[in-house]
Amino acid sequence: MNYIELLQAELRPAFGCTEPIALAYAAAKSVAVLGECPTSMTARCSANIIKNVKSVTIPNSGGRKGLACAAILGAIPCLEQQITYNTAISAEGMGNNYGSNIGQLLLLDESNPSLELLCKARAAAGSDARMSGCPLPVVICSGSGNQGLTVSMPIITAAEQLGKSQEELYRALAFGNLLTLYIKSGIGKLSAYCGVVSAGVAGVAAVAFLKGDSQQIIEDTVSNGLANTSGIVCDGAKPSCAGKIAIAIDSGFMSYKQARLRKSYEKGDGIVCNSVDETIKSIGVIAREGMKQTDVVILNEMLKH
Repeated sequence: MNYIELLQAELRPAFGCTEPIALAYAAAKSVAVLGECPTSMTARCSANIIKNVKSVTIPNSGGRKGLACAAILGAIPCLEQQITYNTAISAEGMGNNYGSNIGQLLLLDESNPSLELLCKARAAAGSDARMSGCPLPVVICSGSGNQGLTVSMPIITAAEQLGKSQEELYRALAFGNLLTLYIKSGIGKLSAYCGVVSAGVAGVAAVAFLKGDSQQIIEDTVSNGLANTSGIVCDGAKPSCAGKIAIAIDSGFMSYKQARLRKSYEKGDGIVCNSVDETIKSIGVIAREGMKQTDVVILNEMLKH
């Protein structure tokens, strides 16, 4: 027997207790095979797996235990990738010369930037890099890397600045991404309606969720944000997307303040409807049906140059 080969085969670093990690790995592989996150999962486990997963704490779970937690954490590696990838490209844009360097400009002469300013700058910096040829990957949302950066970087930044746990960060990221997808579901992935508008307000609404604000404040933040910036059009992917990201997030924070101070827009104020769901549906109709010709006109104008 080759003892060196045996030792190399058997002695491996392990992150956390073996059995819950094995279950998480199986869940992650199922997601990879499906090509998307499943809506439900059934885990068939041996008695020994159940025995060894039941009572041990799972790493990066906020102290949680059990089969369900292990499987769920394995099935959503996209959130950890979103943190890692999007933070990396944001740092790249912040530290180097890309596009118009909107992220860097926002922090110019700022020795002690506010949370809001950091959120805008870090998201915009990622777009600076991405729109100017940086090869680093991003985790997208609703088919768009810029939307992925817009929704995720405010949440990641707020979690860091506020000292939130990893579980709280994961929950806020899941909420923000799902909210973005919900708003975009009526609009469509490609439209004359600028996608970072919905991602910006969803990201800030998720910051409110992260901070423990009420459902009413979160809903009002979304309605206010959509009312404030829904006129922004998409004129293609290019360096100025970083500027639109900063504007969308800025509007999101203003909308959040409106909600907290009970200064939200009321039904009948432009496109604001009875509920946030109705307002979101109305935005979808405007973008999907009302802006068809807008998309054609924008493209024709772009092709002139």
